[in-house]
Amino acid sequence: MVYKTNDLGNPPEGHFFLVVHLQGKDKKTADELFSTIKAVEKVANSDREPDTLTYQVSRSEDDGETILVYEEYPNKAALDHHKAQPEFQKFAASFQPLIKDINVRYYRKD
Repeated sequence: MVYKTNDLGNPPEGHFFLVVHLQGKDKKTADELFSTIKAVEKVANSDREPDTLTYQVSRSEDDGETILVYEEYPNKAALDHHKAQPEFQKFAASFQPLIKDINVRYYRKD
């Protein structure tokens, strides 16, 4: 499923995890995606986002085109704050033409 810019669907109430799998169209676009998301990761793990509890980016060693983003938030307000950051806005505005596929899933922390 391909999402519109900045549309990550609706998270569950309360504490949740967000898992995103992105696949670049090719190795070059995956490199560009990864670089942009790493800039988002740096901010997410800084004092600018105190309520982003976890933000990790990994890349598949199998194909080099698949990127995993694993996020944890105490509530929707924390995710909204994350999405308002300039680095995320840059990613949101540019990722659509670079991806072959995207899968976004929320998991409630029970």
